[in-house]
Amino acid sequence: MAAQKKGLIDDNWLSEKVLRQSTPQDVTQVFGSELYKLPDLVFDIRLPGQPFRVAFEIERTRKAQMRYDGLVNAYAAASGVHLVLIAFNDRSVFELIRGAARRLHYPQERRPIAFCKISELHNSWTNFPMMIGDQALGFEQYIENLKSLLQTTQKSVSDIESEKESLFAVGAG
Repeated sequence: MAAQKKGLIDDNWLSEKVLRQSTPQDVTQVFGSELYKLPDLVFDIRLPGQPFRVAFEIERTRKAQMRYDGLVNAYAAASGVHLVLIAFNDRSVFELIRGAARRLHYPQERRPIAFCKISELHNSWTNFPMMIGDQALGFEQYIENLKSLLQTTQKSVSDIESEKESLFAVGAG
């Protein structure tokens, strides 16, 4: 809600509970495909004229590798998602999911998986540090970089999905 109040995300976010009560057609419309692994939360980052959909997962405890493989495979097919954000407590969760993404050839360039620590998220609900690949960036800066790219290049969200390096370069100086 802090990010919503600050105008970073739209107010049409959906919880897993609401998504579970939705029809399969509605879920397919939100994610671009049938999704058997629903996120804990889905929200849109406010961008000029177009949604930038984020699937948010909270992983408080370590689970079996098979479950993380399923998570990675589910988001690989979710064309309606532009960013997967995973908050974790235990570093091994980060390593297991990142390893699954590499092993299963997850399309990181089209739909990045970003990670953040739950403790850092609690410290700053709007500008927590997150890792995408080997790059670190605050959430607010990531959004500002998205906005700058869209405004200066007149590209659409789909055009910049494959240019993740630009998200770290714009406004970083």
